[in-house]
Amino acid sequence: MEKRVTITLASVAFVLFSIIVVGLIWLATNAPPAGLTLSYLAGLSMIFLPCTLPLVFIIVPMAMRSKTWQRGINMALLFGLGLAITLTFYGVAIAIIGKWLGMDRATKAMFVVAGLAAYMFGLSELRLLRITLPEIGIPRWLFEKGDYLKALFFGLFLGNAGVGCPN
Repeated sequence: MEKRVTITLASVAFVLFSIIVVGLIWLATNAPPAGLTLSYLAGLSMIFLPCTLPLVFIIVPMAMRSKTWQRGINMALLFGLGLAITLTFYGVAIAIIGKWLGMDRATKAMFVVAGLAAYMFGLSELRLLRITLPEIGIPRWLFEKGDYLKALFFGLFLGNAGVGCPN
């Protein structure tokens, strides 16, 4: 059974790697618009950026504590589902705002909000402005729930970590 799981996981990894390589070859040979190429490469880089890579150190130990490999896979899938739900919510919200305001105006509005936040953060680091942010941690009740629910909620909460990435 363990050998079959290893072969299956290795096959899935090979297929995913092959898709990445084929995508890169297609981008290199078909000369698509620069935005498409950069978007594809930015998506690939998300795996290794400091805002996403630490998530591996959360779900892997959770899955490793499972009694069976099926339970570990299910927990990883639920964690991924939680991340996908959070990031999908943000994507849909930005799409709706872009439709209402027009995409150019929505983009400018997001840049203004992000710029103001960065400026205020800089002033607070220089101690010229005092900002007290609420401390929002992972709720205690979550630690008392079952492993599956815990994995899903960790994915939902930690999906916010990827939102601040430069990509």
